[in-house]
Amino acid sequence: MFLKTLFLCCACFSFVGVVNAQTLNLRANFLLDQNQKKIPAYDAAMERIGSEFYLIGTGTKGNLWSSDNLTDWQQHAQMLTMKGAPEWTLDPKFNFIKSKGFSTETYPRFGAGGLFHWNGFVFYAFNGVGQSYASIDDVKLGKKNAFYHASTELPHSRGIDPEYYIDRTGQLYYIRKVNALEPNPIEVNQPYEGPAILMAKADSPLQSEAEIKAKGQENLKLAIWGEPGEHFFYDKKNFEGPKAFYARDKNYLFFVGNVMSARIGQYQIGVAIADKVTDFNNRTKLPTPLIGRNFERQLIDWKPIFPTSEHGAGIKQASFKQPKVDDLGVKWTNVNYRLDKDWQALYGGLGFPLQDRRVDIRGLHTNWGNKANTVYMRKLFTLDQLDELAVLRYRYEGKGEIKVNGHTIIDKHNQRMNSYANMTLDKQYLNKGQNVITAEISKKQNGFNFVDFGLYMTEQAIQDDITGFSQPNIFRGLNGFEYWLSGKAFYNGESGQGLERVYFFDDRVEVSPATGTQSKNLPLAHTMPYVLDRFTKASLPAHWQSPTAYQINRAALQLLPNKPLLISQNIAHHAHYYLHVGIRFSEQSPDTAKILVWYQDEQNYLQASLSKQSHELIIERVKYGKKIEVKKVPLPKAFEFMSSESPLTQFENQLHFIEFYKNENEVRVKLNQFWLNQSEPIQFESINSAGTVGLLSASADNEFDDFIFNPGFEDWDQHIKGWHIQDQQTQLQIQPQGMKLMGRALKGDALLSIEANLQATQAELNSQAEFGLNLHYADKSELKIGANLADKLWFARFADSAEPAQVLASASLVHQNYLAFEHSGKTQQEYLYDFSHPVKLNRFNVLWNQDNNRFLNTKFKLPKKGDISAQIWTDDGFKPITLNAQSEAVTGQYQTYQLKSPVITSKLKIISKSENNRPFAFYSEHLAQARNSIRMVRDSGKILVWVNQKLVMNFTDPKPKQKVKLGLFSKESSTYFNDINVFSRGVNNEF
Repeated sequence: MFLKTLFLCCACFSFVGVVNAQTLNLRANFLLDQNQKKIPAYDAAMERIGSEFYLIGTGTKGNLWSSDNLTDWQQHAQMLTMKGAPEWTLDPKFNFIKSKGFSTETYPRFGAGGLFHWNGFVFYAFNGVGQSYASIDDVKLGKKNAFYHASTELPHSRGIDPEYYIDRTGQLYYIRKVNALEPNPIEVNQPYEGPAILMAKADSPLQSEAEIKAKGQENLKLAIWGEPGEHFFYDKKNFEGPKAFYARDKNYLFFVGNVMSARIGQYQIGVAIADKVTDFNNRTKLPTPLIGRNFERQLIDWKPIFPTSEHGAGIKQASFKQPKVDDLGVKWTNVNYRLDKDWQALYGGLGFPLQDRRVDIRGLHTNWGNKANTVYMRKLFTLDQLDELAVLRYRYEGKGEIKVNGHTIIDKHNQRMNSYANMTLDKQYLNKGQNVITAEISKKQNGFNFVDFGLYMTEQAIQDDITGFSQPNIFRGLNGFEYWLSGKAFYNGESGQGLERVYFFDDRVEVSPATGTQSKNLPLAHTMPYVLDRFTKASLPAHWQSPTAYQINRAALQLLPNKPLLISQNIAHHAHYYLHVGIRFSEQSPDTAKILVWYQDEQNYLQASLSKQSHELIIERVKYGKKIEVKKVPLPKAFEFMSSESPLTQFENQLHFIEFYKNENEVRVKLNQFWLNQSEPIQFESINSAGTVGLLSASADNEFDDFIFNPGFEDWDQHIKGWHIQDQQTQLQIQPQGMKLMGRALKGDALLSIEANLQATQAELNSQAEFGLNLHYADKSELKIGANLADKLWFARFADSAEPAQVLASASLVHQNYLAFEHSGKTQQEYLYDFSHPVKLNRFNVLWNQDNNRFLNTKFKLPKKGDISAQIWTDDGFKPITLNAQSEAVTGQYQTYQLKSPVITSKLKIISKSENNRPFAFYSEHLAQARNSIRMVRDSGKILVWVNQKLVMNFTDPKPKQKVKLGLFSKESSTYFNDINVFSRGVNNEF
């Protein structure tokens, strides 16, 4: 008991000066319309195109939805219908039919698809076999039925979940799921056990898979596939939902594994990482799911009073006859009710049918199919105190209600909950001492029927349950620096299109789940950019400096020839930023449209243009009125100003998007979906200083659209530069693993609202080390935010020259690390957990599996006391460690393994005497760890700090009206800082 109490105290956070989080712009679980109603989409394809986000897919019935801020969505237009579609696009069983015949079953919806823009067009591949296209102009303007069916004679492909991806070389890939029953897609006559993810080199989105294969089998590759026993191939042969994304010189391949059912609850997203697309294989998959069910992550902070039956059958009392009052006249929903002979012990959850998609439903242990239509359930429990939050976790499908001590808590009829939900019980309904929860549920005539519930106590604010987050879409936010993931999800039993923030850190990816606006993690909404113009009004906003003659036509800007249009230097005067411009080039002279990437005055600037004649990006540096540098970058062969491919030649000149990332004297450029020089930035002389940006055109025929500007920068690996040391004692080196720092360094523009994301890795776990980031205010005061290993705290310490330093907030250094073991077979007895970097391990917790797993043909059981041993990695290999105070394994809760004394290690191996003991979930407790991700947000008078995606500090900004610059510091030990992402949040209307 002492150990448990100590652990909870260590995990508590100390907040100083906490302010109301509701003044922040928080995001909801699901994508909502402008009336705050959930949009009718799930398993949707989603993409950012220019300055807007678009969505289409299952549930939308061919309607395209759009949002200009990623928060408020509206139905854009009916974009696609099945009218005139080839017969095979209506046939979902086509993939399993070897003959040329088609099933009579129809499929009059659009789902399991991918949305992709390419050379001025938008492509939507759907239902695994269909392909369609539309011009970006028609999409932006909301033209009805803008999409045309591309494939008419033969199916575009044979799989499902089609996607497209362009790697850093400009190579286009067609990606899809290979179904489990599908013939080998590369060598038809060769044996193959699917499913898998196929990646095929393509010349165009219009090129069918058969045409790709005809050019040579070497163009197709099975990138990754399911392996029985791994976390993504645990309950069924299912491996799907691919989405590839490129960030910071690496290729990321997201995927989904396990049975597609929230009732089973193992449907979840994983990720593989490779330097080259050709390097993808099963060894590149990370073992821990990126996002899936979150119940087990919350359970570590919960004390079960009586658990749900998700991890083993609990016992409740049940009757299948209408209960009468007892002999004392007490109703059956009362805590003092005395049971009669009609009541019986009920093991686990009750339901029928027993399986979904041929997999046993999680928590279902008693068959309801041969019993009466209505069940009456009771569970007595005792509470010693009421000073913690009580969490009711429940799931039911049917008609009925749930009561606590006779008070109706849930009264929903025709309820269809595919997954569990969490709710906080008001203390007024609970008693110190004995209590009862009752449920009265009746079957539905059709479909699934189920009921299960449990009760937990916690000191932590509860979060909504997340189950089945899948079918990922990955894209950047409008400010150019945020990364987002959207997919099908269940939150508290309700399905819809979810949205989460994604963070890329070196060899891993992190997600901070939203789980509602009441989440203790404060899920912030998408941040709008510093400057955004869509040119929808007749006149330009005031932030343009001395506008020249212009006209706005069809929501696009046209300029008087050779007259620059600039953003005012009072607004945009920065050295590091993101710039995005849409251009519809003059058909006669596309070279005449220029972007002023950096501008100080008419004698000193950097301008970029695209040459149709030489097929190059040309960037010119003018200094003191003379052209001193000209850099040329070849455009990808696949890029076309106007498409030469039938049937796309029928469209007018298309809108293209060009993006610039300026960081010190370097410029990275992206054209549509093509990175022109992400890994090899172009360098120019003397552009490190601040400047503004603008547009220039030598022809009035060029049109500009979707102008975005946002201050910020990204530094990673060898692409870290511009950090200035703040004293002579500081040591700073740029190495492949990041910036090695001992001392203090400073970089960036002064901003009011700012966000910083970074990874900090200690060269060694020095018990005296102090490291983190700091904010330098305009008046020379300083706020340090970091870790102090000696004090075992995260801290926020403010130093003003006029006053002594003041600690504004602090939090425990103790970290709970949720991790999955390395897969090594269908079943195994040794479970390796790789922490990647040294940690000071104090103890670990295991939630043991109790599934009767038909897919793995194994019945997993709780281990007996003493059956589990452990080893840690040392310089001499794995060595045994002594475990003290092993708790007895109990159904539905973690078993704790306390180390005799804390140890520093980078790997832990758990060894069982039986292959029937398999961890379902694992948590390790670290008193300190060498590597941490840190996120800091300064916004709306607040400063918030997350460490490893957990909010640890939230306090009032000491000087909210002053601009700040970002610094980094490391004391007593060197720290490697990497994947540094810093940008203006733009929400304070700084201009």
